[in-house]
Amino acid sequence: DLLKSADIATRLIHHGIITHVAGECMQFAAPIMRIMLGQRLFYAPASLCLKLPAARNFEDFLLRSIERMQPSVLQESLSRRDADAPLLEWAWQVEWYRAATTCIKCTTISPDVSPRFGALGYLDFYVNSKFMWGVELLREGSRMREHAE
Repeated sequence: DLLKSADIATRLIHHGIITHVAGECMQFAAPIMRIMLGQRLFYAPASLCLKLPAARNFEDFLLRSIERMQPSVLQESLSRRDADAPLLEWAWQVEWYRAATTCIKCTTISPDVSPRFGALGYLDFYVNSKFMWGVELLREGSRMREHAE
């Protein structure tokens, strides 16, 4: 496993992405290289294995989408009534949507789906295609019963 890491490091050095600094330390050749590599590693579409049971796929989708949310975006957001107030639910929804769209290839995630599915209100998100998943996000679990009905 260490040999594989050395091979990867050698390739990154060869392509000018990382460079040696004092001693045996390495760093990115430029800040933009760190950003670009991070984007490629953490925001590339991930494929969910369709051979797993449907419930397991949905769980994987939710976990990956939450893992890919950027805490800094939420921390720095001005979408709150004042500095001490919690984020508005919409701020959470926008960041989750951005992260969720990186988790499944060739699938549309539709926000604010109308009552066309027979519900009285709107569903926060609907994952189209063969998945047919609905997602309702709640800020701090508030109004859970109202959302479920």
